[in-house]
Amino acid sequence: MGCGGSKIVQTDVMIQQCIDMLNQRPSTQKFRKNRHNAEIIEQVYNSQIFGGSIFLPVGSSNKRSARRDKENNLEKEIRESNVDYLYGGGYYVLKNVKVGHDEENGNKQHQGEEFMDIYILVETIQNMDEIKKLKVLNE
Repeated sequence: MGCGGSKIVQTDVMIQQCIDMLNQRPSTQKFRKNRHNAEIIEQVYNSQIFGGSIFLPVGSSNKRSARRDKENNLEKEIRESNVDYLYGGGYYVLKNVKVGHDEENGNKQHQGEEFMDIYILVETIQNMDEIKKLKVLNE
């Protein structure tokens, strides 16, 4: 009965958001103050060896070739991840997270505070307190 449906697997919305973010070219606006650094970032991203999308083929099957033709399974693995929303799984964007302090080991950086934006796809979280912290940080 019927044709059996589509062979294309429906991608979860949050997984697709993660893939879309990884496919985008990174914004270099905040590095424009230092022209030299901005030029280096552009050169690295445009590099045939190190640059481009994270989903491009990863290397050469023939060591002497400069072509990237070795299959990259990262996108497939991300699409196949099992995100458990009931236990805190999902795609989270944490903006301006303070980093650089290792107070447990007594190490502190005194060079000023550093902040990062973190984009993370979480499959599941076992500890309910950690789920609450992540939800608060994501707001």
